[in-house]
Amino acid sequence: MSHEIVVGSGGSESESSAQYARFRRIRHGRNIEICEVSGELDLLTAPLLSRELAAAAERRVPHLVIDMSGVEFCAVAGVEAVLHACRRAQAEERRVLVVGNRQVRRIMGLVAPVNAVSWYDSVCDAVQAANGAGREVAAGGLASMDLDSAQRGLRRYVEAVAAGLGVEAASTWSDVDDVTATAYIALDGRLPGLPEREVALVWDGRTGWALGAETHSGEDLLIRAWFGTEPLPDPSAVVRFVEALRAGKSVGLDRPAEPSANPHAARIIRARLQAGAWARSEPRLHDVEVPEQPDVRTSALRPEGVG
Repeated sequence: MSHEIVVGSGGSESESSAQYARFRRIRHGRNIEICEVSGELDLLTAPLLSRELAAAAERRVPHLVIDMSGVEFCAVAGVEAVLHACRRAQAEERRVLVVGNRQVRRIMGLVAPVNAVSWYDSVCDAVQAANGAGREVAAGGLASMDLDSAQRGLRRYVEAVAAGLGVEAASTWSDVDDVTATAYIALDGRLPGLPEREVALVWDGRTGWALGAETHSGEDLLIRAWFGTEPLPDPSAVVRFVEALRAGKSVGLDRPAEPSANPHAARIIRARLQAGAWARSEPRLHDVEVPEQPDVRTSALRPEGVG
């Protein structure tokens, strides 16, 4: 479950002086709620942060992680909002864990009392601390296969692919449940030979990425090609795959790759997504080459669901 607020003010989008703040609350399991904060915290946006932190407190979740690693400017009003959340949590026997960059920590150090804030270097560190110092971390991500964090990781990954293709996040969709993980990116333009059909890039945890065309009936896509055997390639490789197909080149596979025979394949995918959820920067998965497809008939598209 997640909740997001984006606030912007000022002139046109090209004006660097425009004020901007983004707040996103994400539930991580039963005992942790994460409040992501990015942009500028000033007299205009700090009250919105206070409101988000108060709403999180009303949920009575034992641990609240405030991720301020994306804050570019923090006024005293922002410091006061965080301190109020910390004092309230202490009075209610809850815990607030704060992730902050160097600038945020410096401002806090000038204003806040000593040891008033529990600092952590990353959300991953804070989550581990909230779960208990003795909790082990799995090789591919956190030990808990929590759906919320896997969904957050998939969303970040899909948005990174979309950004490389020049597509806004609003044109993407992703979801993770107990059985499947799927994603969709609506693309501009058309594929060669299909001037009347809209284009979409889809992903699922079994067969990875595929590029296809929408049908007039709104049912399954007509797939032009699947990326290959790597289910989570680096976003730049996915971009190259899409650009090559748009240019009429024969790349990828003409049928979906066989699902992995590894009995833990689904857990591995989810762990990789979960690790990306807590990365301090955009997820950087290992790069792979776009597979060549030497013999493909571009006119022969195959219907395929998205998972």
